[in-house]
Amino acid sequence: GLVLGGFLLERHLGKGAMGDVYLGRQLSMDRLVAIKTLPPQMTMNQDAVGRFLHEVQITAQMSHPNIVTAFDAGADDGTYFFAMAFVDGEDFKKNVERDGALPEPEALEVLRDVSRALRYAWEEFRILHRDVKPENIMVDRHGTVRLMDMGISKSMHQDGGLTVEGMVVVTPHYMSPEQA
Repeated sequence: GLVLGGFLLERHLGKGAMGDVYLGRQLSMDRLVAIKTLPPQMTMNQDAVGRFLHEVQITAQMSHPNIVTAFDAGADDGTYFFAMAFVDGEDFKKNVERDGALPEPEALEVLRDVSRALRYAWEEFRILHRDVKPENIMVDRHGTVRLMDMGISKSMHQDGGLTVEGMVVVTPHYMSPEQA
């Protein structure tokens, strides 16, 4: 029942490294959205706030059918939030855990859609996602694949000082061999 920056938080959807995600309703447009919030203890850490705002700015640039769309972001009474399209479905990790490995043709379709999103991000903005993993791939109830969570992405045009030379920013189980 909490209202945050014009969004009514309806229920908790999940938790990630950079915060909690809620199902919300944008009051001005009466539409469902996903709201990511930065935990209060992280708001004192300027690096964490910087990474959160970096994700907002990177995602806001994107307009592609296979990338989750950003709607709004800000801070309300000290709580940083990021509103994005609500994907009525589940992440790919849950899908595979429930149903097992996909048959090859279906797996190739998912890979094709994720590749299209990554190619768009690179060709249009020179952005590297850097955290492609099953939890960051959503499949909606119509079967549309959407890439999300640009929290550790890197813009080759500008970095804003978020990446330090020699520092590895990645989910270890999904890092590429050259990074390992």
